[in-house]
Amino acid sequence: MTKTLIMTSLLLLLGVGAASADDAALERLRKLEGFDAARVRTTYLGFYMGGRRVGAFKTQTAKSEREDAVYVETNTISMKFGPTDNEEVVTVYLAADLSMVAETKVSTERKTEKNEAGEETTTEAVTRTTLERAGDTWVRTVVAPDGTESILKAPVKGPNYSSSLMAVTSFLAGTPGEYTLPGITWKGESKQVELKLSVAAAAEVEHRGQKVSGVAVKASGKGDAPINLLLTPKGELLGLSPEGAPVRFVAGTKEECAKDLPGAKALGAAEGSGDPMAAVKVYFYVLAGAQPVEDLDKVLDYTAIHAFMAKEDPDVQAMTPAMVADLLKSQFKKVIPALPQDQADMVLAMMEAKIEGDTATAAIPGKEESPFLLRKTEGGKWVITSFPH
Repeated sequence: MTKTLIMTSLLLLLGVGAASADDAALERLRKLEGFDAARVRTTYLGFYMGGRRVGAFKTQTAKSEREDAVYVETNTISMKFGPTDNEEVVTVYLAADLSMVAETKVSTERKTEKNEAGEETTTEAVTRTTLERAGDTWVRTVVAPDGTESILKAPVKGPNYSSSLMAVTSFLAGTPGEYTLPGITWKGESKQVELKLSVAAAAEVEHRGQKVSGVAVKASGKGDAPINLLLTPKGELLGLSPEGAPVRFVAGTKEECAKDLPGAKALGAAEGSGDPMAAVKVYFYVLAGAQPVEDLDKVLDYTAIHAFMAKEDPDVQAMTPAMVADLLKSQFKKVIPALPQDQADMVLAMMEAKIEGDTATAAIPGKEESPFLLRKTEGGKWVITSFPH
């Protein structure tokens, strides 16, 4: 769920390349000449967790003003995690064959916090990355927020598709097959890598509640998690979802992408609704300071929690359930607010309870090994018998 996982997955989409020089994709790309106005387009995508909007992604292709490039592609990703706003703008310059000529990336993190007097302060950290070709060498320069500069270099070995995936998948969308392209990764050191593209035949898919013709593309870089893309047969991007990250991006109008997806599930459930997530919602809202600590008494089964904790901690064995209740609530009070309410809402939007009879589990994505355990009371209400630890 972390920002790092999400951004790493997206940077595979925007900036990792791949494989053999005699591939069919390269043969087709080499035949491209000059500027094609059909490639000029702007696509808006909403950034969603559990159907709820948490950010935006805009990709725009235009004619380049640089003499050494034909196209310029600008990808802007913005997201909010609690008090932190993140924005990344990646500008890629492409040749006629869609290989990259140069790239700039500006990553901005803004964090707003309140001091003891209730006054808000905002800090900003900006990281700038450039990738340029200097003769027969690629030079990658990263300037950290503190001004520290680091430089990596790599020899030029033919075309580099490290940051061309958006353009290439659009070009290949109408031609099913397995493709590879050459590129470079910059993880600690420069390295020639492979990017594999698996393009499926067009099929009927659902997009924002409508049946449309879509082409599924899986992109995987060596050692990186795959990214699943969905495009129209004409190469227009409909959506994408990085594997291993509980997020997805869905294209639409600018207005559609500013809203939650239709039918987005509620953030947890209303108290007393008979849904296990109602109890989990109270737990998170107490942590966020949105509900009083005393509300834990409504959703925690202290007897079951005492028994569970006693198995792992000998000190708890000498305590009573009431003592455990007081201990837990005192611990909650020390950390509240442990997270902002909007971040609690994001977590809730990603969770789903699995019910088996009178018991249920609800796990945070990526933490399936330590889920919430719940049981249904005789009155039909769900209570938590164990929580992630």
